[in-house]
Amino acid sequence: VLVVSELTTNAVIHAHSPFVVRVEVAIDSVRVEISDENCERPTMSDGAQSSLGGHGLLIVDRLASEWGVVTTPAGKVVFAEFQTSAAQ
Repeated sequence: VLVVSELTTNAVIHAHSPFVVRVEVAIDSVRVEISDENCERPTMSDGAQSSLGGHGLLIVDRLASEWGVVTTPAGKVVFAEFQTSAAQ
């Protein structure tokens, strides 16, 4: 839930466009995708403790098994995948 919150917050703050949340559940994983109409790729902050905000992708990076960004003709998709206990 925290990762979905961070990714949707990023879409609200930075995309300035409608966005779609998609969740795929498989036997061994869960994949969350946030697609928006902004082609600009997100950047991860350096993690400085003094900065307010900007830590969302650091949180995603720590919690997700894998994450990334795919640019599309309509914008981009930011995804995060999580392995379930069935995968272990």
